[in-house]
Amino acid sequence: MTVPGTSRSREFPVRGLIMIGVGVVLAGIASSLAQVWLWSGVTKGPGRGDCVYQVIRDGECLGAVFLDDPATAQDIGRRIGLADQIGGSDPGNMIPCGSRLHLQAASGTLIVGRIPGGGLVAAGKPIDLNSAKESDLVAVPGIGPVLAKRIVETRDRQGGFSRVENLGAIQGIHKKKLATFRPWIMVAPREPRGHSDR
Repeated sequence: MTVPGTSRSREFPVRGLIMIGVGVVLAGIASSLAQVWLWSGVTKGPGRGDCVYQVIRDGECLGAVFLDDPATAQDIGRRIGLADQIGGSDPGNMIPCGSRLHLQAASGTLIVGRIPGGGLVAAGKPIDLNSAKESDLVAVPGIGPVLAKRIVETRDRQGGFSRVENLGAIQGIHKKKLATFRPWIMVAPREPRGHSDR
């Protein structure tokens, strides 16, 4: 439709709205890929690299280190050229796989936490069902907020999962659905009760 006295069409507002909609969709895609981008500075150690660490210095993600086995903070730092900054008070202390090392350079403080589910998925590593939060599980393709809540509630009620296939007993998870997110989840081996490192 043309507005009288002009050659312009009234389609402009519709086109503008379509462009805004496309922009919103692209922004959503970009934010979901942001976690993947954070892993772009990946340093890979020798071997298969089943053990992953994320290294952050003063809020900036420096990348990830993939190793075969758990390592010390100093060894992880050496792999990315920060051995002199990451040493900690106990250089022989092994850091569990799936840990996030956050270095506060000014104070020399090293804070060790766990990598959130989205970070593990972005690094191509599975999430442990027995330690995952709902927010971790929603990062897994095929698991939404409702299903994540059911998984956590079931796990807490029965004291954990012994294997991934235990999820088949949860409402909304059938064999085909389980197969879609099976590569992104696992059940880590548990320490035997009464085990002590003394």
